[in-house]
Amino acid sequence: MLRLIARALLAFQAPPEYVGLVRMTVADARQFPWIAAAFESVLSPYLERFERYLSYLTSLGVLDCSHPILAAQQHLGLLNEPILWPRVLGQESAPLSPDVVAEEAIHMFLLRYRPIPYTQIGSIGGETSE
Repeated sequence: MLRLIARALLAFQAPPEYVGLVRMTVADARQFPWIAAAFESVLSPYLERFERYLSYLTSLGVLDCSHPILAAQQHLGLLNEPILWPRVLGQESAPLSPDVVAEEAIHMFLLRYRPIPYTQIGSIGGETSE
C-alpha cells in the first residue's frame, strides 16, 4: 500500500502544471491566504485518509505509529523533498528517479514504524535480555 500511495503521489505531482501551482501557492499565500486554504482543502482529505489507514494498521499491530498524522507527513516528506522541491526551485527534473525515491522512502518508513519483534527488544541500545 505504501508503494501505491508513493506512486500515486509522484504521478499526481509529475505534470509541470502542478509544480507551477505549488510555486504560485507559496508565492501568493501571504498576500492571499485563501489560496493556501484552497490548496490545503484539496490535499488534506488525502492526508487524513492516510492517517486513518496508518491508525488502523497500528491497531492491528502491523505498524507502530503512536502519532499517525506525523508518520503520514513524514512519508510524504520523504517523497516530496527529493522529487517535488528541486523542481519547484527550478530544476527541470529531480536528480533521482521516482521509483528509487519511492522504494527508499518505503524502506525508511518501515524501519521506523514496523513493530520490533519481541526477540529483538533486549538488544536495543546495547542491552541484552539475559
